[in-house]
Amino acid sequence: MQILHWTVMKKLLLIVSILVSGMLNAQNSDSLSLDSLLNMSLSDLLNVRIISATQTPQTVLNAPSIITIITKNQIDNRGYKSVAEALGSIAGLDVIYDYMGYNIGVRGVNAGMRGSSRILKIMINGHAVASKSGSENFTGSELIPINAVERIEIIRGPGSALYGANAFLGVINIITKSATAETQGAVGISGAWGSNYRSQMYEMMFQGSSKKIEYLISGQYAFADRSGLSPVNIPGQQIFKSGKTVNDISQPLSLFAQFSYVISKEDLLRLEFNHQNMNTSGEFSDWGVLTHNNQIQISNTFLATKYTKKFNHRLQSDIDIVLSNVKPGKNDKLDNDTNTNDYITRNFGCSGIDLVAKTNFKISKQSNITFGIDFSNDLQNLQTYYYANNSGVKTPQQGINYGDTSFINTGSFLQSIMYLSDYLENKHLSKISLTAGLRFDYQNIYKDAFNYRLGLVYNFSEFSFIKLLHGTSYKAPSSIQLFTNQMISGGIIGNSQLKPENARTTELAFGIKIMRNLNFNTTLFLNNIQNKVELILPYGTITNVTYGNVARIQSAGTEIEWIYSVKSFFSYFNFSYQRSIIEKENLEKDKILLKTELYPDLMLKGGVNLPISKLKINFNIEAQYISKRIASQQNSYIYDPINFRINRYALNDYFVCNGSVSTKDIKILKNNILKFQLKVFNLLDKKYSFPGFSNYDIPAPGRIFDLSLSFQF
Repeated sequence: MQILHWTVMKKLLLIVSILVSGMLNAQNSDSLSLDSLLNMSLSDLLNVRIISATQTPQTVLNAPSIITIITKNQIDNRGYKSVAEALGSIAGLDVIYDYMGYNIGVRGVNAGMRGSSRILKIMINGHAVASKSGSENFTGSELIPINAVERIEIIRGPGSALYGANAFLGVINIITKSATAETQGAVGISGAWGSNYRSQMYEMMFQGSSKKIEYLISGQYAFADRSGLSPVNIPGQQIFKSGKTVNDISQPLSLFAQFSYVISKEDLLRLEFNHQNMNTSGEFSDWGVLTHNNQIQISNTFLATKYTKKFNHRLQSDIDIVLSNVKPGKNDKLDNDTNTNDYITRNFGCSGIDLVAKTNFKISKQSNITFGIDFSNDLQNLQTYYYANNSGVKTPQQGINYGDTSFINTGSFLQSIMYLSDYLENKHLSKISLTAGLRFDYQNIYKDAFNYRLGLVYNFSEFSFIKLLHGTSYKAPSSIQLFTNQMISGGIIGNSQLKPENARTTELAFGIKIMRNLNFNTTLFLNNIQNKVELILPYGTITNVTYGNVARIQSAGTEIEWIYSVKSFFSYFNFSYQRSIIEKENLEKDKILLKTELYPDLMLKGGVNLPISKLKINFNIEAQYISKRIASQQNSYIYDPINFRINRYALNDYFVCNGSVSTKDIKILKNNILKFQLKVFNLLDKKYSFPGFSNYDIPAPGRIFDLSLSFQF
C-alpha cells in the first residue's frame, strides 16, 4: 500500500477525532439515557436474525457471508431519503450519481456507462426488483418508500449459488416492516434548498392488522429541480465554457403494499406490490448533455405472491410467484441536439413471470438442507430506437425493428448448513459451521451457468468469529446489451454473442468484540473476474460502440469496520482499500494491464449518533474521504485519443461531511409523535465531481439544507 500523503492523513485524523470526542462525551455525559434512540445495543445488533445469506434465519456472526445491516433507526437518525444514500455508508461500496440514477460499484469494479448498479442483485423481501430489460437497479427514491424499510441486509461477495443470475459482486436485500397489532400510520413532508437545488418530498405509510389479515401500505413522491449546474471540463478541454442545466427536473415515485393472510399457524399467504417510476430530465446524459430535451421515464412494477407451509417443526416449503412489467413512460424521449423539431424515441419492455419453489428440512436444531427450483419466462420487447419528428412520423434507426423474444431460465439449487460442534452458551451460535451450496441455471439465449460456494465459520465466543469463504457468481447479459440498434449515429449497439460475466471470490474475515461496547471486523478479499463486459470504442471498419467480453479483472483488498455503542450513543468507522487490475487488448491484440477505472483505491467512512435525552434532541454526523478515481475510458479517449489506454487522467479526491439534528419523542395528544429534522448535506460545501462519459465530468451537489417534518399516529 502506498504511504498516504499528509492531506489524506489530516482528513483521516479529522474523522477519528470526531469519533473519539464523541466516545469521550458519551462516557462522561449524564444526559445519555438508557432509552436509546437506536433501540438496539451492540449485542442486539450483532445477533439480529438475518435471512439473506442462506435464506434461513441466522445471526450476522454465524452467517457464511460478509454482511452488514442498516437498521430502521439508523435510517431515521441519519436522515437517509433513499436506499442509495444508506448504501453510501458501507465499506467496499462506492456510489456515483449522475442526476439520473445511482451507479454503485463494489470492491474495485463499476458497471461503467449506463451501469445503474447492475453488478448487484437488489431484492425486496427476497424478490429481485431490477428492470428485466436492462438489469438496471433503481436505488433512489423511486425504488421503495424509505419509511417502509425495516432494515437493509448488504452482502459483499458472490451470491449466485443461491440467487442465480446477477448476484454477481453483492446482494442487497431490503426487508420491509412487519404488521402491528394496532393500526399505525405516518405522514411526512420535507423541503430542501441549496445552490442550484430545491426539492420537496411527500411520504405516507399505514400498517396494522385485522383478525387474520396484516397490511402495510406506503408511498413516496419527490420533486427536485437541479437547474443551473455546469458540466466539469476534461483537463485541457474547454468544450463547456458557459453551459448550464435548464429545467432539470426529477419526479421519482415509489409505491409499496403488502398484505398477509394468516391461514393457520402452519400456513401463511402473502401478497406484495411494488411500483417504481423514474422520471427525470437527464441533462447529463452521455448521448446529449445539456440538450434540454431529454426525458427519461421508466415504469417498473412487481406483483409477488408467497405461500408458506410448515408441515412440522422440521419441514417447511415456500412457493413464490412474481409477475413483473417494465416499460418506458409515455413522455420518454431522448435527444442529442437542441433542435426541438426532432428527437429519438424508443420501444422496449418486458412482461415476466417467475416461479420459485423451495423446501427446507432441519436435520437438527440448526443444521438444515434447502433444495429449490425456479423458472422464469420473460417476454422481452427488444429495445428499438426510432428517429421521430413533431408530425408523429417514426423511423427505426439503422432500419432495424426488433420484435419480441422469450428469455427462459430454469434453475435448481441445493444448500447444506451443518453445525459441527456444541452450541455456545447463548444457544444461538455453534462453534463451527460449514455451508456448501451449488446451483445450475439453464438458459435459452446465452450460456448456461454452474455456480458453487463454500463457507466455514468458527465462533471463538459469542462475539468473535473467523470466516473462510469461497464462491463463484455470474452476471447475465441483459436483453439491451444483447439486442439494440443505435440511438445516434455511431452510438452503442447490441452484441448477440455476449457471454455471462463470471467471478471467483475468496474471503477471509475476522471479528471480535474488543471490549464491552466496541466491535471490530476485518475482511481480506480476492476477486478474479472473467469475461467482463466493456464498451468497445469504434476502430478500423467498426463504426459503432458495442458491448464485448473483452476484459479480465483481478481485485484484492481489505475492509475494516468497527462499531462503538454505549447506552444511547452509537458510532461507526470503516476503511476500504483495494487494488484492481484490468487486463485488456490493445489494437494490436497485445495484452495490457491497467488499473480499473471509476473506482477509488481508498475509502474512509465514519459517523456518530449522539442523543441528548433531557433535551429530546439527537445529533448525527457522517463523514467520508474518497481517494482519486481514474476517469472513464470514453473521457480518457477524448483526453488523449492516441494513448488513451495508458495515458488517463484522474478525478480529484474529496472529503465530504453530512450532519443532522432532530427531535425525539415529542408527543401530541396520546401516542402521536411529531418529529422535526434538519439535515445539511455536504456541510463544508466541498467542490468535487463524479466521472462522466462524454466530453465532461459530473459536478457533485453543493451544500444542501433539508428540513423535514413527520407525524406518527
